[in-house]
Amino acid sequence: MELKYFYKIEDGKLIRGTGFKVPEGFIEYDKDNPPSEFLELYNEELFNKTKDEKIKEINNIAQEKIVSGFISSALGSEHLYQSEPTDQINLLGVVQDANLTGDNQFFKCSPDNGQTWEYKEHTPEQITQVLKDGKTIKSAILEKANELKLQVNNATTIDEINAVTWDE
Repeated sequence: MELKYFYKIEDGKLIRGTGFKVPEGFIEYDKDNPPSEFLELYNEELFNKTKDEKIKEINNIAQEKIVSGFISSALGSEHLYQSEPTDQINLLGVVQDANLTGDNQFFKCSPDNGQTWEYKEHTPEQITQVLKDGKTIKSAILEKANELKLQVNNATTIDEINAVTWDE
């Protein structure tokens, strides 16, 4: 038995397969010379799939960068702060408390790029600056992700999509 290649177009979508028998409603084609309507839909689906995968990749990189921590010099020297979603919520709460009460607040940070973590005392101004620094970094990441996604959405070829990369 010889393997057969077949397709059909349903609701503007290409449905294709292989088998030893061509199912009812499908059209057999020569795999080395598919018909133009097959190639057009196949190329369109491949283009859209490549675009979707690139946008997912950009979103994943952005998310990874957002939660990987950030540096702030609010204490007078660089300290690393954690930025997982819970950390972001905790920072907002501490900043709000510091600004409402005027009291100094203890917040976890690392003076040695994550080797050790300790709760250090921050004045209301310092902890507010930590929040601003984190927001600035997060905003820059989101802006870059948006810029890259616009490039992907404006691409007209798969090569143009693949050329979009997150360079530091």
